[in-house]
Amino acid sequence: MSAVSNLFSEKKKIRYPVHDERLYRCIAIAMTQKRFLRCSLKEALYNSQLYQDFHQTLAEAGVAAWRSGYDPDSDFKQIKRMVSRAIYRFLIENGFHRYWDYESKKQGKGFVRREAFFTDYYKNYEPVYQFGDNIELIMWMKGYIADRLGRDAWREVMKWTKSRRPEPPRGIVAEAISILKEVFSNVNV
Repeated sequence: MSAVSNLFSEKKKIRYPVHDERLYRCIAIAMTQKRFLRCSLKEALYNSQLYQDFHQTLAEAGVAAWRSGYDPDSDFKQIKRMVSRAIYRFLIENGFHRYWDYESKKQGKGFVRREAFFTDYYKNYEPVYQFGDNIELIMWMKGYIADRLGRDAWREVMKWTKSRRPEPPRGIVAEAISILKEVFSNVNV
């Protein structure tokens, strides 16, 4: 008795019942690849109501491997690669992107959905520094920073103030902000 007919005789619940043993094993290899996804990615798929579509994509990849003539015993790596490419394509088509770490300038290990990340980020955003409309004060700070660190430093500070980053980036902007903090801490109002 074959493995597939044995499964059907035991009346186990099979998500995609097929009677061809090779096809069944290709789909099974494809479906097991979801075990290697991060929990956060699975949760994001479930929250965005894409989990069923993801299952369908895995089954399609298994059927595509079967149609390509792959044998589950000898071509396991090729089937796994085919499924991995299908998973990557599915994630990209549905708005997920590889995580990029801006500080280390390296690609991270996970995926992130950009609109979900930014909506969560902006939800709790409150500006840390506000220069206001005092033109004279701004012109004085511009002159002071330009004299101490150069014009490029002031441009970078203004670029940071227009961004949504709560903390100044490392480098010349952090140095300029520390100089301004020092100057303003010595001022008696």
